[in-house]
Amino acid sequence: MKRTKLLAWLLAIALSFSTMVPSAFAAEVPAQATGDAITPEEASSFLPEASEFTTHVVTLPAGTTSVVKEIHMSHSGYVFVPMSITGTQKSITVEMFSDAACTSKIGYSKSLGSSYLTATLSAPISKEGTYYLRFSTYSAMDNNVDITLRPYCYDSSERKIAAKKTVYSYSGSNDLIYHKISIAKPGYIKVDATSNNSVASLYVTLCNNKKKPQSEQSYISSSLNTDGLYFAVKKGTYYLATKSSDIVSLKYTFTAVKEKSGAKQDKAVAIKAGSTVKGLIQSSDKTTTYDYYKVSLNSTKKLSLTASTKCNDRISFKVIPANSKLHLFGDTLYLSSTGKETFVSTDKLPKGTYYIQVSKYRSTTSGFYTIKFNK
Repeated sequence: MKRTKLLAWLLAIALSFSTMVPSAFAAEVPAQATGDAITPEEASSFLPEASEFTTHVVTLPAGTTSVVKEIHMSHSGYVFVPMSITGTQKSITVEMFSDAACTSKIGYSKSLGSSYLTATLSAPISKEGTYYLRFSTYSAMDNNVDITLRPYCYDSSERKIAAKKTVYSYSGSNDLIYHKISIAKPGYIKVDATSNNSVASLYVTLCNNKKKPQSEQSYISSSLNTDGLYFAVKKGTYYLATKSSDIVSLKYTFTAVKEKSGAKQDKAVAIKAGSTVKGLIQSSDKTTTYDYYKVSLNSTKKLSLTASTKCNDRISFKVIPANSKLHLFGDTLYLSSTGKETFVSTDKLPKGTYYIQVSKYRSTTSGFYTIKFNK
């Protein structure tokens, strides 16, 4: 046989064989998403019971190896999908993807089978959009198998929150999460924040309307800042930025404060014996900005003042005699967080006027204070 005829014969055999390749060797076509998309419900507690959420059922039909279900997320955050099955000896792998072709996997895989009838898949969600949950096996199903889902999620997007309402958020990667708040008048806010995991780090920062920090980053743990954080605020928009490696609960309350103080010593506001004044130290104030008050002793006696604070750092109260020749020992009281203390002069002081200078510890200090002139 000539060489050209031999090549033609071999080519014909190859072509005819290719038409006989079984379909099992053909490239597998990815399963298409079935039914309506599921929107996970917002969680309102730390790792809640799955029974609190709506039940969805996905069926993996007999004769198939996979099925895909769309998951719609209206914000970035973290999604949890508790699952359960019955009636199969096969192992089912559950995965989440960011694309319809199921090539870009997010989070970790979970397995369901006769030895593990329940599992919870979790995955970080970087942005709003549709995601895809795929259930697959290595060989075709012998019968229909129903998978029960009760998905829920935590929000990590920038959002506005209302006073007195607790919200939950989770990024899963120590990213800053911004919570927008609106303040209608001067006062102070109390911020309560807790992490689901006592070992996880948790930080809270007050930021202005441009997200520039207005306070130091405050660390919260099971033993630190358990009474909450306090920040003085003016009318305007602020952000409470949280940073944690776990789920965080956050709530703030607002208290309006009407302040009347003097910006200079000669403008000091008088405090009557037995009366209490209230004031605010704002983060926008300079460290050389002071509030001034004055008290008067009508006779020679000890001076007694009680001061309290609700602040995110430290506030000082310095007593300055109007008589420059009079010097006081231990003339300054320092209070931090939710401090309260009474200043009593060591000796009886001469009749006259005494000024109280209130100042902040550092540029980012802010908070609320009171001063009582004790009779």
